[in-house]
Parts: sequence; structure tokens; C-alpha cells
Amino acid sequence: MKVHLIEVLYFILQRQELFSGTYIGKNPTSDAGKYLVLKLHFSSVDETNLEESFNEVINSSILKFSEKYHKAGLLDDPVEIDDKDCMSSFSYLASEVGLSNQKLSLIIDDVDAFNNRLLMKVIAEKGLNKAGYEEFRKREGSTLRH
Repeated sequence: MKVHLIEVLYFILQRQELFSGTYIGKNPTSDAGKYLVLKLHFSSVDETNLEESFNEVINSSILKFSEKYHKAGLLDDPVEIDDKDCMSSFSYLASEVGLSNQKLSLIIDDVDAFNNRLLMKVIAEKGLNKAGYEEFRKREGSTLRH
């Protein structure tokens, strides 16, 4: 829910009526409605085939972004997708956003769950046990979460 709210607040095509009568509607930030929003969700990345899965998740998000904003007339051209290298796709996206005189906002969701799953995989591969991980996670100052 929070990610969707942030997207709507900063999305260049936001609908003002969604926030009419609210504090946010009466007091918009200077950045409200000025960005093309790229959402990345890492919850579906499969650790068993990490690199390929990561590329698929990122490229899928970039493709949705491209279709949405190109159809709305906010991107001059669709974003080129590099099936083997999502960072190249992201570079193409950034270039296209700039060439279209737009600004980009990047929202990343589920990054904590993703990081924790990867950490658990590394712990398992190194022969450490879950109890040791839990002990570390609960220590003061730890940013690890479930």
C-alpha cells in the first residue's frame, strides 16, 4: 500500500481528485506529480537461478514502465530491453527518460525480504545455522528483518 501511495503522489499523471480534501491534496510537495515512476519488486527473484531471475524481474518492470509512459506520450520512444543484461536495459531507460525531457523516480519494494533470503542462502552454503543468523539479526543496530 505504501509503495502504491508513493507512486501516485509522484507519478506525473497523478489524479488530483484522489487527494482532494486531504492534507496531501491541500499541501502538495514541490515534487508531487513531476516524475515517471519505475517500481521494482524483488520478492519474485528466484535465488536458485539468481542472475537470470534478477534480469527477468528488472526487465519486466522496465518493459511495463516503457509501455505505460510511451502509450501516455511521455516517452518519445519505447525503451530497448537487453534480455541478458538488465543494467543495459536500465541505462537505455535512463537515456530515454532524459531524451524525453522527463525525470525518473525509482521505488524499490521488498528489498529487505530479498536481502534476507540471499543472506540465508549464503549462511546455509557456508554451513552456518539459522540460530546463529537469528542471534546476529536480533543484535542491537542490526538492520536485518524478516
